[in-house]
Amino acid sequence: EFPDGRHETLKALALVVKFNLQNAKRGRHLGRPICDTTHCQVFGPRNKDAGVAFGEKYSRIAQEISGQHLVGDLKEPWLMFAIGGERDWSVESSEGEIGRALGLSQAVYSIQRNLNQGTVQVTMGREGKGVRRVFQCEKFRNLLHLPSCPLVAEHSGATWTFKGRGAGHGFGIDLTRADRMAAEGLSSPQILKSFFPSLEIR
Repeated sequence: EFPDGRHETLKALALVVKFNLQNAKRGRHLGRPICDTTHCQVFGPRNKDAGVAFGEKYSRIAQEISGQHLVGDLKEPWLMFAIGGERDWSVESSEGEIGRALGLSQAVYSIQRNLNQGTVQVTMGREGKGVRRVFQCEKFRNLLHLPSCPLVAEHSGATWTFKGRGAGHGFGIDLTRADRMAAEGLSSPQILKSFFPSLEIR
C-alpha cells in the first residue's frame, strides 16, 4: 500500500494490519480466508516480489512491533487505511469503456456523485429518461480503475472526464498525511492517536 513510507509511518500501518488480522474472525469474514482487496486491506502474495531491500525494511518493522498491540473499544473491530492525500487527478474514459465496466444496457446520460450517501448515480438514455443505477463509491471507482471516488464527471461527446482528489476510499489512516507527520518527527503512537483517538498501544 505504501512501500516508500517513512519508518514511523510503516510502523503505524503495520500495527493496524496486525490489529485487523487479529480481529478478522469477529464478524468480518465469517470463517472465510482473508483476501488482499480493498475490502480486506491485508497485504497479498504479490508483496513478496517487492525486493530484498523492502523485505529487510519490513522485517525490521515487524520485529519492532512484535510485542505491541493496538487495544481499545471500537464499534467496528476493523481499521481502515488508504494512500489518501490531496493531489488532484483527472482520468478520461470512453462511453463504451464505462458501459462495459459497469455492465450498462444503455448509453450514459449523466453521472452524479452523492457526497452525503457515498454513492454515484448513473442515468442512462439519450435524454436522461432511461434507467438509473446507483453504485457505492468504492465499487464505482474500482470498476473504472479510478484513484478515488470522483468528485466530478463531465463529458464531451463520447468521452467522459473524471476528476477527484487523493487515492483510496478516504477512511481511516490517510497514509500521505501520516507520512508528513512522520517527517515532522511524530512517532507511530502519536500518528495512530491522531487517527484513532480511542486506541492505544500496549
